[in-house]
Amino acid sequence: MSIVPVGCGNNAANTSSDAPTESPAVEEAETQESVAAPYDKYPAKDMNGRTFTFAYNWAPILKEEPDSATATVEDIYKWENLKRVEEKYNCKIEFINVPYEELDTKLTTSAMAGDPYADAVNLEAAKAIPLAVSGQIMALEDINLSEADIFNAHDVSIPVT
Repeated sequence: MSIVPVGCGNNAANTSSDAPTESPAVEEAETQESVAAPYDKYPAKDMNGRTFTFAYNWAPILKEEPDSATATVEDIYKWENLKRVEEKYNCKIEFINVPYEELDTKLTTSAMAGDPYADAVNLEAAKAIPLAVSGQIMALEDINLSEADIFNAHDVSIPVT
């Protein structure tokens, strides 16, 4: 279990008179510049219309464009981001919903037949470790870019013990 603290603490108690201060406008401009479009730091790569399939035991994103009158802000953002990625990389991203108890067995069966049913499968560690040991799944280090955020962004979450 991990807890990700967001905005905890009392900033007034942490201020120091010795610390240099910048104007709020400068700090705000720097913050906006660093988060304006963090995904733009990755160059586009043409995937020639390839379809990438991701298997989950729930629906991580809607299958059709959400209705702005009834959808949540999160659903709208996910949909817009999905379309941005598909356009930037000239690909199609598909999510399939597989019952939890079938995720690993379906992967084993399809991999042994030489035709894995998904490019990526969301598995818990207890199910992933036996598949990794048997060579049915690959380590992210073997297939991902070394500069990818998944390896270098240390601000994703902090486990609390």
